[in-house]
Amino acid sequence: MKFLAVLGLCLLATACGSDSGSKDNIPKPLDDKEREDTPNKLSISSFTITGPDDSTNPASIDPAINNGTFAIDFNLLGADKIYDVELFVSTNNTLSEFDISFGQGQCAPTDNECNDGSSTDECRFTNNNSITCDANDSEGISIASALDTLPKDAYIILQACNITGSECDTASTPVTFR
Repeated sequence: MKFLAVLGLCLLATACGSDSGSKDNIPKPLDDKEREDTPNKLSISSFTITGPDDSTNPASIDPAINNGTFAIDFNLLGADKIYDVELFVSTNNTLSEFDISFGQGQCAPTDNECNDGSSTDECRFTNNNSITCDANDSEGISIASALDTLPKDAYIILQACNITGSECDTASTPVTFR
């Protein structure tokens, strides 16, 4: 829950116009060879979205099922220092400046909920085409601009970076918004 509280505060900052999540210099994800050559480098080892109906790959995310609640699970390698994560909705599997950020947070080795580089969090997709990852946030982040029709096949992208932003990795997983 501590991670979600930080995530909620970051969402509030994003909603108020913070530009700290600027995607002007989007790093390219590590390939398998880079992961093998640098085992201590921050990298995403797994990333899964589980829909309200327990579907995965692609997760079916429907506000009419279980209040639209979906689970986000990830594991990172080389996460022995402070790291930042950010989640995006995208129309393709590659992070770009056009993708919509809907959650971000920071984790440190002293945080019990993510100190081993893994985290499980819940978010909700609402009837007004918004995603909220904070129980205290009733409005969420609108993703309507990415949803030209429903159902919509899309991707959720995870970006994990060390605190300086010099090491980043991304992973994507398919979803269907209904």
